[in-house]
Amino acid sequence: NPGFRACVVVGGAREPMHWEAYPNHRFLSTVGALTCCTNGGCWRSRCQRIHDGDPKDFENVCEKPVQVAPSLVIPRCMDMIRSSDVIRAIESYYEGGVLHFDDPGS
Repeated sequence: NPGFRACVVVGGAREPMHWEAYPNHRFLSTVGALTCCTNGGCWRSRCQRIHDGDPKDFENVCEKPVQVAPSLVIPRCMDMIRSSDVIRAIESYYEGGVLHFDDPGS
């Protein structure tokens, strides 16, 4: 299908799924799984402060950051989406017949 593009979107919970999802995309969301996104998404602009003088550093920062490196935090909503979730979403395109592995003999 020339107009179809398989895509797995790792969305977390910043925006609700209907805001970001496109037709035929697999959208992985954790909206509603955390107290900070029970009303459809948190809409926070930043996960960590970047000290650039922007007011977002103080009034629009993630409520549930997860430390992943000494100087890096990511939102808990993204950390909850596992690599196995992404792999499963990709595999579903093949299992459903939308995508096919190339046959090296052809």
